[in-house]
Amino acid sequence: MLFCAHCAMLVLLVMAVVASWVFGGISPSAQFGMHIAAAIAVVWALVTYCRTNDRPAALPWAVLPLIGGLLLGVGQMIQLPVETSTALSPTATTWRSELITQESASNTNDGAITSSVSLYPASTRNQLSLFLLGTICFVIAALVQSKTSPALMMNVVAVTGGVLGFFGLAQKLAWDGKLFWMVDVPEGAGPFASFVNKNNAAGFLLICLAAAIGSAIWATHRHESVRAYDGEPRRRQRMSGGLGDVLLAQLAQLDTVSLVAFGSVAVILTAVLASMSRGGWIALVGASVVTLTVALLSRSRAMVLLALGPAVAVGIAALSLIGLSDSFEKRVNTLFDEQVISEARIPHWNDGVQVVSDFWRTGSGLGTYRYVYPPYQRRLDNAWYYHAENQYLETAVEAGVPGLVLLGLMIIAVGSASWFLVRRASTPAGYALGFAGIFALSSQVIHAVADFALFIPSVTVLFAVMCGSVCGEAAAVAEETKRRFISMTSSRGVAVACLSALLVLSVFGMAETGCKTKAEAAMTKARPEPEVIPVSAEVEESIGRLQEGLKWRPDDAELHSQLAEAYIEQGRLAMLDTLVGLVKEDLKVAELPEETVQDIWNRTKPTVIHGRAWDLLLSGHRQEFEELRAEVPLQTSFRAAVDHLQLSRDSCPLLPLTHLRLAEIGFIRDSSDWDQQDVARAQRLAPADSSIQFRCGLLDLNAGRIEEAARSWKQALTFNRTFFPQIMMTEEARLPLRPDKFVAEVLPDDPMYLIELGQRYRRRGRKGAELAKAVGQRAIELADSDNALSDWDRAFIRGFGARLTGDDRMAADALAEAVKLRPEDFQTRFILAELLTSEGRFDEALSHVRQMNMKESGNSQYETLMARIHKERARKTFDTP
Repeated sequence: MLFCAHCAMLVLLVMAVVASWVFGGISPSAQFGMHIAAAIAVVWALVTYCRTNDRPAALPWAVLPLIGGLLLGVGQMIQLPVETSTALSPTATTWRSELITQESASNTNDGAITSSVSLYPASTRNQLSLFLLGTICFVIAALVQSKTSPALMMNVVAVTGGVLGFFGLAQKLAWDGKLFWMVDVPEGAGPFASFVNKNNAAGFLLICLAAAIGSAIWATHRHESVRAYDGEPRRRQRMSGGLGDVLLAQLAQLDTVSLVAFGSVAVILTAVLASMSRGGWIALVGASVVTLTVALLSRSRAMVLLALGPAVAVGIAALSLIGLSDSFEKRVNTLFDEQVISEARIPHWNDGVQVVSDFWRTGSGLGTYRYVYPPYQRRLDNAWYYHAENQYLETAVEAGVPGLVLLGLMIIAVGSASWFLVRRASTPAGYALGFAGIFALSSQVIHAVADFALFIPSVTVLFAVMCGSVCGEAAAVAEETKRRFISMTSSRGVAVACLSALLVLSVFGMAETGCKTKAEAAMTKARPEPEVIPVSAEVEESIGRLQEGLKWRPDDAELHSQLAEAYIEQGRLAMLDTLVGLVKEDLKVAELPEETVQDIWNRTKPTVIHGRAWDLLLSGHRQEFEELRAEVPLQTSFRAAVDHLQLSRDSCPLLPLTHLRLAEIGFIRDSSDWDQQDVARAQRLAPADSSIQFRCGLLDLNAGRIEEAARSWKQALTFNRTFFPQIMMTEEARLPLRPDKFVAEVLPDDPMYLIELGQRYRRRGRKGAELAKAVGQRAIELADSDNALSDWDRAFIRGFGARLTGDDRMAADALAEAVKLRPEDFQTRFILAELLTSEGRFDEALSHVRQMNMKESGNSQYETLMARIHKERARKTFDTP
């Protein structure tokens, strides 16, 4: 039955290899295929145990944390009585009660309200399918171990890494902006080899490097007597010569197998360096140090490990030979750049830590991090984090303390098994596998601090196979030596039952990824909200496709949201046809210009219709408002959109755009308060999303809620200044605020920004002058009340603020103080000289200009100002009686 065991292992390896070449297996269709392959591997493993009675069944203790993780994920999705779910996750229950209307809450037949711990069960279910895939691979790899399995696994993975690394180097040297020289990559992506993300590629290659190191150790020692691996701790053996003599002796024994192993190590190591993944480099160095330390502590004979240090140096030299040394050096320098570090992941982690405090009991649900962190974000960041870029933080958020405990237990279990093999393996392959496990585990543990590679299916599968092989081999050795702390049981019945359960669960995995594939295809082909007028047939086709996708995945919030957008487009097209017909009839023309049709199309936007509805209500035209609601497109298409938006919100209450859309078209519902609650929800869910905040401000303004509109726009401008021109256009037409109130209630409390804004608007007519004056006064108030400002900042702000208010004397005095504090600031000194000239303080002005001219002689601005000073002083002297 050795053949069946090898078939099961090969299926797992082929799955990981193929997935790595299809962008890491990130697409649902690829994951569907991986679940099918996993089920096939389970069948081969079952055949292995069912056809023979002498097959050992050493099941490692490391299986228990995996089972715990599966149970935790399932528990997060179960609908529980609200009292129970509140006890397990009070924040999740509170959010649901505040973000979902009572009539939408899940109810049982007897009317008792139920709730799940996960805030988005569909996403949890999808993430659980990936975790299940890894669990299946781990258990199979652990149970199909044989004397030849470790060498087979390490050699296959080593060659795979070598080929992938070589391809990555070749593609980088001939990079044309496309993966495989054919596939466009998303904007801002940093691809390497077949992966869209270079950090994910580094994570995969590090596991391959671990296998290659193990393969090199095995190739070096494979001809030695098994007696050297008799299950007893090894004693340090004295070297008959120096280290150089020992290494030369090792080199003298090289053959084809050894050369392939060492060649794979060299290529993979160079590829990791060339990936430009800083996290990958740190993990490489850290794992090398850990592995060498283990070799020394275990008194190992694996002298080949001593070549790891020189190998890194050789890899760096190889980068120089292929012309990548400059890029490598620049990337290395960013590791020590404080500004780069402060703008990287650390600020995001600070936001993420706030989430943990609210979900520490049982987590927010697997796969929900990207939805749950935005309400806690308090800084500007143009990126939307699909993952936390830190797997420990993400685990703490999604699975709480139980998840962290299970993760820690798994790390301890795999680390203990690797150490056990290094100390007591009975074969050269098992001995080498121990070192491979040490390197793989330490590299991923370190890499997980700043990346999410283990959420990539191909990395998940390969790491699971590696860890399963290590734990399975250690459990087998433990059974032989009667050390039960590694092996949980040797019962074949337990092994068969475990594999049978996994075979049943693989059906869930196939079903989930299959449904996700259908839904993803529907969303991918769906037409996004256009800037131009869509074709009616395309919209109808999109609606049909999305409806079909919902049959497979009825609780997919994004799918419901996209279908709602399609229905909104359908309604807008119907309104467009009606309005165009009326305009043609009024103008008595057969066709309208494209610009006119486009203008009419823009008037059908939900925000515009929202404003029209509120205009009718605020002006007391209730009947006209009811007639607007009764229009056919609104009662058909918009009503369907509202229904699906509500279903989207009920499936995942954390999507701010869903609440925003409900606020825009919610007047279709029979509710007196049809938008304020949804606007408030959108604001709460996206406090740092300036686009959401700006749109919320528009809706509040439509409804006459002036204070709320000002508050939303202040929040928007705090994070993104680009919305100011649009706010100014709206303010001039519809926002009844005096300049001082506008500055205090709408503009952000940033005195430097206010000064810049005032400088820009001070010469734009009367309105601009009034705004500049109010801005200057506000900047001075903020500077005087901010004790954290430096003396120079305060003097600078007071000077320019006074200049905007028209108080040139105060401005000159304050800027003189700023110049004393920073004499080299010639820009401020020049403006000070201009103000002194205007004040008639010519000697002081000349003194400043001469100092600047001494440093920058020949500057035309200085010479012009000096001529002006002389001219005005002469005029004043002439005019003086």
